[in-house]
Amino acid sequence: MTEPRSPRTQPLTMNAQQLEALLPHRYPFALVDRILDYEPGQWAIGRKCVTRNEQFFCGHFPGQPVMPGVLLLEALAQTGAAAALSLPANAGKLALFGGVKNARFRRQVQPGDLLTLHCELTSQRGPVGMGTASAWVDGQCAVTAELTFVLTYFYYIYPNVGANFQLFGFIAVVMGGFGSIPGAFFGGLIMGLADSFTGVYMN
Repeated sequence: MTEPRSPRTQPLTMNAQQLEALLPHRYPFALVDRILDYEPGQWAIGRKCVTRNEQFFCGHFPGQPVMPGVLLLEALAQTGAAAALSLPANAGKLALFGGVKNARFRRQVQPGDLLTLHCELTSQRGPVGMGTASAWVDGQCAVTAELTFVLTYFYYIYPNVGANFQLFGFIAVVMGGFGSIPGAFFGGLIMGLADSFTGVYMN
């Protein structure tokens, strides 16, 4: 098993400040330090420097620090969000974590490891999309997974009519089943109605 791709000779990159402007995550949940290369709306390669000062190592586990698998998945999701939200058409939106399929944890990640995060967006119907993701340390695969995400607007005013429609739309996607056409259609329809009721969102 080899890494999906390497940064290009002339890569598109994002530093920590650019990521902060694109993603709403903040300490201690900002889990991507930089983007090594990306293609807007298609894929991204992220970098996470795992240090012994990470907050989660205090309890996971004392004397045997291991990065939690759920945080590895979150780091991959944030990498995918950087790819999705860098597309101009998605400016001002928020990428919500929708679901995980076929997650496989293949290697422990410990202090001192340098994580390379890959996420490729494979399909999208309305606001619901899917991607394949993997994390690597020194050329060894640490985790692979299929991720589902939902794109919605990040509203200043909550609750309001539009934001409530967004919430109902997200619930509809969940109830309809991630990746299913009826769920995506019904959720997308309700989320679309939100844009008709309010234009108060973050750019």
